[in-house]
Amino acid sequence: ILSSTVLGDADTLRDLGVGPNSKLAAVFSDLRAAVLVIGGGVAGRAAVQQLSTAFEDRPIVLVDPQEFYEHACGILRAFAEPNYWEAIATPFDQALAQYSNVRFVQGEVVDLQPGAARVAPALQGLAEIVVRFDFCVVATGCNTTPPAAVATSSNTTSGSPTDSRQRAADVSAETSHPQVALAETTTGSLAPKAPWQPSSIGVGISDKGAWPKVDERTMEGRRKYILEEHKRLKALEDTRGTVLVSGADYQGVEWATELQHYFPDLRVILIDRLPRCLGTLPASAAEYAERYLHSHGIHTFYGVEYAPSSEAFWNTLGLPAGADITYDMHRVYARNGFMPANTLALRGPSGGGWIVTNSRLQVCTRDSHDRPAHVWGGGRIFAVGDCHYGAVMARQGSGKADDSMGMFLIPPVPKTALAAVRWARVACRNVVALSRSWSLQDARWPPEAGLFAVSLGPSDGIVAWKVSCVRDSGEIVLVGEAASELKRRMTWPDNSDWLVDPSAWLVTLKEGIPAGRVLLESLKSWCCLPGRAW
Repeated sequence: ILSSTVLGDADTLRDLGVGPNSKLAAVFSDLRAAVLVIGGGVAGRAAVQQLSTAFEDRPIVLVDPQEFYEHACGILRAFAEPNYWEAIATPFDQALAQYSNVRFVQGEVVDLQPGAARVAPALQGLAEIVVRFDFCVVATGCNTTPPAAVATSSNTTSGSPTDSRQRAADVSAETSHPQVALAETTTGSLAPKAPWQPSSIGVGISDKGAWPKVDERTMEGRRKYILEEHKRLKALEDTRGTVLVSGADYQGVEWATELQHYFPDLRVILIDRLPRCLGTLPASAAEYAERYLHSHGIHTFYGVEYAPSSEAFWNTLGLPAGADITYDMHRVYARNGFMPANTLALRGPSGGGWIVTNSRLQVCTRDSHDRPAHVWGGGRIFAVGDCHYGAVMARQGSGKADDSMGMFLIPPVPKTALAAVRWARVACRNVVALSRSWSLQDARWPPEAGLFAVSLGPSDGIVAWKVSCVRDSGEIVLVGEAASELKRRMTWPDNSDWLVDPSAWLVTLKEGIPAGRVLLESLKSWCCLPGRAW
């Protein structure tokens, strides 16, 4: 930093007129930002889009451990057909080039305090930097492998379920069945690895020994991993092997149907602890999907808990020797270790660790029941997207809770892209409001959070919406080829610029829904009626 000038990546002191006779007075490793955005996923990109225009004459800094972002909705198809990946991945430098006041820093926030964040750069050998900010939006998303997990998907050892129990007890990284996609937790238990999450994400940058052999924070590394996984599945298909998919909600159903279509000689088994598939969607959607699964030879088992150390579990599935590969499609883990412990929920998926906010999405300290207690960081730090607790608990005796679920000010929100975009907009409006001494806006359960497009292979699908968080609520909007085409437009768009513009996603979704239904829902929205879809 020279005076008020920040050197760009390709700038030198000579470019700024500093000659050989100049005297070095000081070197600063701090950056200054009007707003720091932590995480470049859906919510983070939506925040950057909003804030870059609201603070057009002030710097916005985006920090993410990856050098690129990928559209997570399409990653399952990319493992089955790797060419698809190129259509859903874009380098951050390229995506952010349209914003003159946004700077991207590839690194990982290791500590967040009011007004400042310590960032460990992704490249080895570089010193930590400090980003000082007026406001902060945390949008770190979530992990699909346990914190501090070690990915072991390259292992190809074989054995029995009994061997698996022994190795778990020995805290070994080896797997119990050939090529099983596993991650080892810090407690020594073995958990299947989800296919879409880059394996390097969630491994601390300073923890070099825990990195897998392929660094998926780079585009080259991610591309290599996807190709390796595709080849592994192809080799397993040649031996007519078995893949177990644990978790039969929309991600698990999509993955099972992709596997069956692109690797038809695989034996695919889908399980879930609930009594049916698509547990978060309407029952009619589950019935449609179950007919597809059955007609395409995908074996389903419901009311079954994943228990790899139990011989009875494997016998129930008709797999006494176990599965060749197991994928976990229903567990998510918080990745908010840089946050103060008293701002993280004690409860929630996978044992808590999710950021607690008030209804204005300002980060708060929590009480023993995960209710927001006091605004943290002067109310200038917000949390949006999948890193969020997913609900706002009502304060005891507040009298403001929703009648249907009295313990919540905002009932649990699905971790979907459209929900993340909506809450990012609310948080950004409140950032601008604070900067201009305006009143703040309360968030609500986002109606578009219940819109789901589920592919069943490349030529079938379901589009459904839920207008509340109540189980089994909602209805089917599209099925068959029409649903599949809408899913394609929402996932693998013809124009790559669409991916960098989250504000266009809901527009695209509306374009694929029958016109009469769009008009009805738009009228509900304009009149602010309950039960609307957006």
